[in-house]
Amino acid sequence: MDREDAIVQFMSAIRAMEGSDYDAALSLFLGVENELYEIPALHYNISIIYLGYHQLDKAEESIKEAIKLDSENIKYLKHYFELLKTKAEYSSAIDTGNRILQLQYIPEVKLDLAFLLLRTENNDQAMETMNELLNEGSNEAIIYFSLALLNYQLQKYQVAEGLVQEAIKQNYRPEETKTLLIAILQAQGKHQEIIDLLQSADYSSSEDKFTLAKMYQASSQLEDAIQIINDLLIEDSTNQQYLCFKGHLLREQGNHLHAITLYDQVLDQDQNNLSAIKARHYLSLRLMK
Repeated sequence: MDREDAIVQFMSAIRAMEGSDYDAALSLFLGVENELYEIPALHYNISIIYLGYHQLDKAEESIKEAIKLDSENIKYLKHYFELLKTKAEYSSAIDTGNRILQLQYIPEVKLDLAFLLLRTENNDQAMETMNELLNEGSNEAIIYFSLALLNYQLQKYQVAEGLVQEAIKQNYRPEETKTLLIAILQAQGKHQEIIDLLQSADYSSSEDKFTLAKMYQASSQLEDAIQIINDLLIEDSTNQQYLCFKGHLLREQGNHLHAITLYDQVLDQDQNNLSAIKARHYLSLRLMK
């Protein structure tokens, strides 16, 4: 095949690809690979098709050829970056992301790079990268949330609290931000703030109610905790977690006999429930004295 015919076939492959006829496009591209080997777009398009077929090794081989021919092409590098993430080759993806950022500042790539650094447990670098994004004017809620989570994991609770509040202002994943905020407040012993949060918002799930009951217990507001747990038991009267927790509350109030009956209800369902076994044994010993 002469070069002119190869170019005609290459253009036919492009049209087939645009028409989503990927089998035909791949066949046409491969048919001119030798004649048009020096054209990086040929290898790039072959890589795209292989990626669509989830033939990742072949996709990587082709995009590497494209980059070899045009090493500073952002489109090719971004494709390779995404492919490496798909293959879970995170160290190579980090190197490629840094290469892209050397050539062109792309906030989305920098954010992806931060998450890759987190995934590979380079927490300090991840935090530095995210803080750079904020300093550069990025106001994405996902950055605030991610930084809050990272600071929470590093036990920097006050910093984490301020960051998650920024994410909440942007209504970012309300359930996840609420859960993280509660965890941060709980780590600081701010039980009353959690109570105020759950009371003031429209948080009516069983999980929220149970969290509120636990915060009342932590704040020694036992009657309020019992009232909530009673409501939960109306909804789910055999829930072992609720029954045990109510038993613990009654034990704190000194109502040991009633607490034992609740632990017995749990053990009737599951004789291996360690929480109920330990609590009942403890109270039995108390009552024997």
